[in-house]
Amino acid sequence: MKFSKRLKAMAAAIAMLTLSTAGAVTGTVAWFTANNTVVASGMNIQAETENGIVIANETHTADSHWLTTVTASHDGAGATFIPTSTNNLTTWYHGLSDRADNGQSNVNYDQFATPTDANSDGVFTATSTNHFTTSAKNVYLLNNFFVQASAKADIPNQDIFIEEIAISGISSSANLDKSIRVGLMVNDVKVGIYAPLANATLAHGVNGGASSTVAIDVSADDDSNLAYTGDIKAYTTAGTNAIKFSVFVYFEGEDANHKSANIQETLDTLALSFKLRNANHA
Repeated sequence: MKFSKRLKAMAAAIAMLTLSTAGAVTGTVAWFTANNTVVASGMNIQAETENGIVIANETHTADSHWLTTVTASHDGAGATFIPTSTNNLTTWYHGLSDRADNGQSNVNYDQFATPTDANSDGVFTATSTNHFTTSAKNVYLLNNFFVQASAKADIPNQDIFIEEIAISGISSSANLDKSIRVGLMVNDVKVGIYAPLANATLAHGVNGGASSTVAIDVSADDDSNLAYTGDIKAYTTAGTNAIKFSVFVYFEGEDANHKSANIQETLDTLALSFKLRNANHA
């Protein structure tokens, strides 16, 4: 009997010791987390500029004038142009042939007086010393365009290519139309003279000289024709540092297609458009 009571006493002591130890452990640890708000940090983000180019015509005084597609300031509507010839887009010549089927036969040449835009409509007129002196004739159509970055940051070390020169309106006088030319100056420096239609006469003389002018054939829409290399300046509303593209449109009298035999009763009114593309300079 005594032995049994001793066991019971020991069992009670062990139980008390266990409870006492558990109480001691519980008293030394923190409460469980039970917050209703958590925080994550350490993330940063900055916008990356996608800086393309925009273009404006001769009116570029507001942000709304700078677009990716613009219409020329001067459309030449209602004007007709006589043939001319140039190798520098500065000095212009006129000639008269002695054969209907050969516009380059025994040509009597004459230099135009300096063409002027008397009506501010892009149509430049001039008189000829020998061929017509009393009234001015329309020589070429000139439009100026301006290109700059679309964001307020320079695009450094760029090439700008002529991606396409498109001509529409060809119907009645397709052969005569082949003599159309597009001359380009960038920042008032000649870049090139382009023949937009196939089978144009690319190489020819000017004012009776040697074959010093070679037009660039862009009838296949080759976008490798370099027009500008350098920085494209940051956007400003006024286009303060924009690149100036001067586009001359005229009929080249030295093109073999420009001859009296190709004149039709109804002549085409041609419409022209062009595309520019920029890329990092290689």
